[in-house]
Amino acid sequence: MDIRLDIPGTAQFGPRVFVEGIHDLLTRSGLALADLDACVLPEGNAEYFASEYAAAGLSAADQATLSKTIVENLTDVGATGSAAVPLALDAGWREGRIRPGDTVLLLAIEASRYLYAGLTLTWDAPFPGH
Repeated sequence: MDIRLDIPGTAQFGPRVFVEGIHDLLTRSGLALADLDACVLPEGNAEYFASEYAAAGLSAADQATLSKTIVENLTDVGATGSAAVPLALDAGWREGRIRPGDTVLLLAIEASRYLYAGLTLTWDAPFPGH
């Protein structure tokens, strides 16, 4: 079996998948980007794709709004693959970046195949230790 990862293709299409995933989840949830308190993303993709957002269709205003809500923990745990979103969600909750009543978007991306999955939810877990 020959398995290959198209790194240049990922760099080109990844931002589009990211932006499309966010827009799709917001539309299906009846939410706007400004409604989000936290956007939990896989391991550093938000920063990695930042220079490509405009080309992928994300306005400068939406980029500014999104950047305030990003929850990820690449620098703390490294590249964790499919565990990235749940690990970042847990870290955001334990650090107080995700609080009871917050509207949270979870987005998982498989950029090498240009796929995404996710959901929006209202966080209701109490603060850790309470």
